[in-house]
This record gives sequence, C-alpha cells and structure tokens, in this order.
Amino acid sequence: MWFRRKRQAGQPPTPKRRRGIWLWLRLHPYTVALATMLIWVLWLTLWLLFGTPKGTTFAEKAAEFSSAWGLWLCIWSVGATVLTWLLSLPPSESAEEQRLRRLQKERVRVLDGFEPTSGMKFFHDDRSIYTAIVDSLSRLKAAEPRIAQKNAECDVCMLLCSPAMDYQREAYKEDINIMREQWGKEFIDKVVAVSTIPTLYMDICHLPMGLESGTNAMRNFLSVLASYLSQTPEGFRAALEALEAKTAWVLSDWIPTLKERAGNRLTTRDHTINIPFQIVLVNCAEFKEVVVSFAGREILEKHRSGSPAPSRFEKLKQASSAPSPIKGFFSSDPYVVETFHCIYHDYVRTSGREQFIPIQTLEVMEKHRTFGAHRHILQNYYHGTLPTLRVLPGSFSPAIGNSTKFTTWAIDKILTTGYRGGTQHWCRKILDVGAGTGVLGLVAQRIVEAASATQPELLAVEASASGVANLRENCQGVQNVQIKQWQLKADQAGGYFEDVNRSRVALGSDFGPFDLIIGDLPFLDACDGGRNDMRFLDPKHSSHQNLFRAVQDERWLNRNGWLVTSFSSLGGPEDVAAFERFIRNNNLHVVQCFDFYEAGYMWMVYAIKRAKDFLAEGDRFWWNRLGVSDCVNDRGERLSP
Repeated sequence: MWFRRKRQAGQPPTPKRRRGIWLWLRLHPYTVALATMLIWVLWLTLWLLFGTPKGTTFAEKAAEFSSAWGLWLCIWSVGATVLTWLLSLPPSESAEEQRLRRLQKERVRVLDGFEPTSGMKFFHDDRSIYTAIVDSLSRLKAAEPRIAQKNAECDVCMLLCSPAMDYQREAYKEDINIMREQWGKEFIDKVVAVSTIPTLYMDICHLPMGLESGTNAMRNFLSVLASYLSQTPEGFRAALEALEAKTAWVLSDWIPTLKERAGNRLTTRDHTINIPFQIVLVNCAEFKEVVVSFAGREILEKHRSGSPAPSRFEKLKQASSAPSPIKGFFSSDPYVVETFHCIYHDYVRTSGREQFIPIQTLEVMEKHRTFGAHRHILQNYYHGTLPTLRVLPGSFSPAIGNSTKFTTWAIDKILTTGYRGGTQHWCRKILDVGAGTGVLGLVAQRIVEAASATQPELLAVEASASGVANLRENCQGVQNVQIKQWQLKADQAGGYFEDVNRSRVALGSDFGPFDLIIGDLPFLDACDGGRNDMRFLDPKHSSHQNLFRAVQDERWLNRNGWLVTSFSSLGGPEDVAAFERFIRNNNLHVVQCFDFYEAGYMWMVYAIKRAKDFLAEGDRFWWNRLGVSDCVNDRGERLSP
C-alpha cells in the first residue's frame, strides 16, 4: 500500500457512499442479461422441486407451470429484455458528463483522506535539510549489524556542490575562526563512520576545483555561498577564505586519505561543472533513503538578491496559504529512492556514451571522398605564407576542413605577439604531431623565419604512409626538416612513438625539448560503423590524451614552450568540458583559447602550457607578455601594483 488513511482527532469517520444502482447497471449490461436468464432457470427449478406439480409428464408440468406463473414470466421476460436493450444504448453526452463528474468527485474524496506511507518530508530551511542528511547517515551506521548479518551490498551516492557540507550556525556568525575550523566537520565524520561498513560502496561527485570550460565552478559556488552566508560585504571575504581553505583541505587531504582506507569501495568524480541540486542517497536492500537539496549556485543567487516576480503557479501557492519556498525534501519511499538512484548515475556517468557523427562532419567526410580524392594544390595559403601546398588523395585537405585555418591564425599570433624583432626568435624547435600535409609546421617555420634570422628545426611526424608521402612532396627543398612515420602512444610512464613495425622508438638526445608542439588532431569522439577514418574521428579522444601525457615530460616541451591543439563544439558542451578536463587532469593549463564561429559550431584553438611552468610566473604572465606591466611614478621610479 502506498497510502494510508489519515483522520484528525475528534473527527467522525467518513460515511460510506454507495454507487448508484443505475450507474452500475449501465456499466454492466451483459451481467444484467445473464442474471435475468439465471433467475428464470432458478425460478423453474425451485417450482419443480418445491411446488409439488400434479402432472406426471414434462408436458403436463410445463402446462401447469404456465397456467400458474405464465403471466408473471411474460412480464419478467419483457421487462428484462427492454432493460437490457436500454442499457446497451450509448449514453448521451449529458449522462456521460454526469458519470465522469461523479467518478472524479469520488476519486477526489478518496485521495483527500490519504497521505504517503513512507515519510515524505519537505524542508523550508537549510538546517532541516542538513539535519536530515546527517540523521540518514547516522541511521545507516546504526544499521551496520543488520547489513553485516545479511552481507547485503549498500550504495551511498552523493551529488554535492562541495564535499565540505554544512549550514550557517550561530557559532559561525559570532566567530569566523570557529567556522574556519568546524565547517563541514560533522558531515565529514559521518561519512568516515559509514565508510567502514565492509559492503558499502560510496560514490561522491562534486564540482571541480580548477579551471574548466573557462570557469572555476567550485570557486564560483563558494563565492556565492559565502555571500549567501555572510549577508554583508564585510563578512564576505572572511567567509570565502574559510570556505576555500576547508574545501581545499577536503579535496587534497581528506578524500585521498578516505580513498586509501576504502579502496575500490570509494569513487570520486569532479567532472560536472553545474550541479543545480544536491543528492545524498542510501540504497540498500532494507534501507532506502534520499535527501534532495535545491541549493545550486543559481538558486543561492536568487535567495541572495531577492526572488524575481512570482509566476502564476507561485501566486496560486501563495493564495493557498503555502509555507515558505521548499528548499528540499526527504523520502524513504523505495520507488523515489530508486528513481533518484537512476537520476544520479545518468547525471554523473561519463562512460557508455556513443556519440553520433554530426551532419557537418559527414559533409566534410563526403567532400574528402569526392573532391579530396583528387590531387589538388592550394596556392598562396595564408596570404602567401606558403606559395604552394600539394594535397594528395588520402590526406586531410585544408581546403575542406574547418580547424586548420583557425590553428594557422592562432600559431601566427602566438609566434608574433610580444616579439619585437631581433636576430634570435624564442621558437627554435618545432614538433608537428599528425602533420598530414605538413601545412601547420611549415607555416610556423616560415613565420619565425620571416620575423627573425632564426631558422627553426621542424620535426614532422605522421602515422599514415600516404601522409608521409604528402609530407615529403611539400617539404622538398625546405631546410631543417625531418619527416618520421611514427605513431604517438602513451602509457603510465608518459608518451612515446612507435615506428611502422610497432616498435618503441628510442628518442635520441637531440629529440627535444621543443619550443612549439602542434597537435591539430581529429577531435570527434565517434566511429563510423567500422572503417573509423582517423582523419576525422578519434574515439575516446585517445590521440589528444596521448599528446597531453607526453608533453608533461620536459624532454618534450620546453619550460617556456607552447602546445597548440584544436577542438570544436561538434560533440556538444559535455564533450568540450570532457576535453578540457583531460587537459587539467594531465597537469596542463589553458593559457589562451581562440574561438571561431563557422557552420553553426564553435571551433576552439587552445594555447597550453604545463601548469607548474605557467603558475611559476604568477599573475603577471599576460602583463609581461603583452608589454603593459611597466609602471612608474612622476619621478620615474618603478612601481609594482
């Protein structure tokens, strides 16, 4: 039973209401006809058994029964026939309307006296939500003997903005130092306590603490939370510092320690850049509870700045004397828990997604099968930087694809910005991975040569034999160029190359480090049903992940060097977020991102550095690179803002 009867004290029980006989007859005409026949047969049988007929033969008995009861039988038969015929007629619109109205009123009367069996509670303040979460974890810990006795597996799923969860207590308002020390401690202790249950599996998903998709989602949330808690500009900075310090400790110290203790029973994720609501869910065979809190960044901002004009629905709620806005709810209904369990996994799961090939990519692929199947020449590429560029069948053509021209422009800006001329350019060694026609590496080499007296060395690496043949043709007569038919791979130790025999290439002392690494690789996480043309498709972004792992090594990328790669919004915003997460997880930092709009999509070219090299320069990187950092007073003395 999902519902149970409720009745307030002193209220008399609701009397039973009978359904009208006419309505019942209308709904069951065949039953009426069958009942009429059965009554006739029963009537005759009873008369034969108890009426003591005088006749001896069946004909005499029938004549005697007809003379005694014939008139009544005729009346009964005609009446039953007419009644059955009337009941079989379709109801009129007014009768049908009355019937539906009667049924609806009856349902309303029935449902009005019921409420959910399994405690569905709605919360209107932060403290009640937090208490419900802590109490749920406490009940789970208390149920440990029962869970251990039955050896039942238990799932705990947490979708949290920040894993340091708490609410504004009076002690925090009085002393910010108490907040700095105690914020989230009770919740953390409860999580540690339940993590010791041997058959418990915990999955925690929270906002990332770092730059992703151009934003620092965790810092943005903590800023809004600090403003929401402090309610004053004076207390905002202190509250934000306390929240950031506690969150940083939880992410860098507490969670790794908890992982060591729990092993593979704990999974943490930080890939979701927007969490509009928070979920704490316990799903066991005999223990199912879920607490949902509507406390995302946008919701806190609404509470902080004042709610906008109420909608029509909100006005109706106010008119019905509804309490303050609902901020969350608790439920132990198994169906509700199972539903939110599915919602959680569908929301946070990143694997199992098979991306479709967008129509724009299909058109580019088709052009390569038709136009690109013939040898052609690009003249005066990038305003004459390359007078001629030959494209052989099987190579990716810059005349058809989208990203090559954008990457060319970005390389030009990176190589020329901040360079004021001179004999020596900072870019002396260039690595072009997945070079194809060699267009990007050759353009970079020509730009450096045109801006300085430097003649940079170019190593062009291509995996396909057709691409290598195209490279050799375009590099004829070009100095300081090496061409290798290698394929980029990576393992736990880092990146490496394989030759045509799939043997690992031993890199010599003259291999690197490079000042500029170009990786204009395919960026669509999809496959075309078997052929999987690697010029366009890269399932799981394996090529980019291999490249990101490789450039962590200082033998590959110089300390002041740049990695340039491209991506697009073809796979949707989730794909862009996943790509930038690969960059961040490989200890790299997006220093600059060039966005281009074409064919209904955004095309991004990323200028990347190793995170430790970029952060070593502090916040003055762009001030120095763009030449706007010199500041002096009236006496010419240098100032530091």
